Amino acid sequence: MQHGLDFTCPVCRSAGPEVFFELTGVPVHCNIQHDTRAQAQAAARGDLRLALCRACGMIWNAAFRPELLRYGAGYENALHWSPAFARYAREQAARLVREHGIQGGTIVEIGCGDGHFLSLLCREAGCRGMGFDPGLSADSVRAPESGIELVRGPFSPSLVPGAARMVCCRHVLEHVPDPRAFLAGIRGLAARAADTVLYLEIPDARAFLERGAVFDILYEHCSYFTAASLARLLAETGWRALSVAAAFFGQFLAAEAVPAAGPAAPPSAGDEPGPQESARRFAAAYQGAVARWRGEVARLTRAGRRVALWGAGTKGVMFLNALGAAALQLQVFDLNPRKQGRHVALTGQRIDPPERLRDEPPDVVLVMNSAYLEEIRGTMQQFGVRAALVSV
Repeated sequence: MQHGLDFTCPVCRSAGPEVFFELTGVPVHCNIQHDTRAQAQAAARGDLRLALCRACGMIWNAAFRPELLRYGAGYENALHWSPAFARYAREQAARLVREHGIQGGTIVEIGCGDGHFLSLLCREAGCRGMGFDPGLSADSVRAPESGIELVRGPFSPSLVPGAARMVCCRHVLEHVPDPRAFLAGIRGLAARAADTVLYLEIPDARAFLERGAVFDILYEHCSYFTAASLARLLAETGWRALSVAAAFFGQFLAAEAVPAAGPAAPPSAGDEPGPQESARRFAAAYQGAVARWRGEVARLTRAGRRVALWGAGTKGVMFLNALGAAALQLQVFDLNPRKQGRHVALTGQRIDPPERLRDEPPDVVLVMNSAYLEEIRGTMQQFGVRAALVSV
């Protein structure tokens, strides 16, 4: 093994993976924006070396160095500023409470952000809530009127008094280099009540492997799951999966599980084909997409067209960094007010609010997530902008 590389599968512990993609000097944090362009250009860099487990299909970054990460105040990844995503979150919260009969008790959320989803769940179920997130701005945030307490820092079962009716963990597991230990720790909390429900939500690895979302890979995500590898992880950490299904336009995997009564055999992948072939094609697909978009942005710029990018989240940041100099003239817009006026890691573009569309109206807007096409179209119509929308 080369120094600093981890070639042991984080799910099944097999060795000898297939490394299928490498990229150097990417932003360590796509979800930290910077006060100035100079600060953004000096942001930390890391390397991607994606490894595929031949045994279970798990994908991870073998070059990941957790000491480079700085999750804390200023980390901003909230998506509920989008009406489309906010609607999805409300519907998921209502469905989870209804289908699992959750009423009363305590709901725990790991990686709760500002507590938006936790508050939806607790309001729907009449539950108390306890959330954990290192990115909170205060050590502890209490909202007695809603029965919710948010704690700054990592989750620990010892910090939760009593049992949990549900443990929710959305868009966290992909950031965890040892997902086995992580889920085993949650299983320890669930041992206090046999009816604890675990809800996981993560990006679906097949979105970038097979569906063309090549800019969905990033340094913060050290673990990438297909439905089969996630189901196996749950089984090997003491959980019985009730469902592992696609969510949010096929971009996410949503898994629901309960504590297993005894040792569970790893589930069969069933009819789901392994990701080996699509992984082997990924490097060519990524390079082809980068070349195509560099050429398209250059062509539009030469033609005197003003080009903007909508979405300064992970997809947008990785897109801008992949295009490099070709993307430096792009305007960048985002709905999230916590990002506006700040700058994109490494490339340094300022992130503008949609209101700025009126000042310098673009001719073409590149949309980083097709799920938001219609709401973006509506926002541009609101500001009298007739730009062409192009989904990346």
